[in-house]
Amino acid sequence: PRFPAPAVNYNVKIHHAQEAGAVAIVVCDWDPKGRFSTLPRIEEGEGVVMPDGKEFRCKIPTSFTLFRFLDSCQEGAVARLMFAPVSGTYDFHIGPPGWKI
Repeated sequence: PRFPAPAVNYNVKIHHAQEAGAVAIVVCDWDPKGRFSTLPRIEEGEGVVMPDGKEFRCKIPTSFTLFRFLDSCQEGAVARLMFAPVSGTYDFHIGPPGWKI
């Protein structure tokens, strides 16, 4: 986050969006230097507790995009996001069973 906002992980961002009633979330990397080459993953389940004391479960569709792909996410434009199936379903296998990409 930009100064003076404190850094928080993506779980916290998604949690607050869900609590505010969001039906989906797209998190965009704002760093024009493109220092990130991989996307973060969501940690959820037993033992993952948010600042308000609630256990975190991601309940809404969530997508991350790197700065170099932001041109495809123009403000005010309609975009369609397509997601691959969960690994291990429909003969789709990438990563351990249950992984989503």
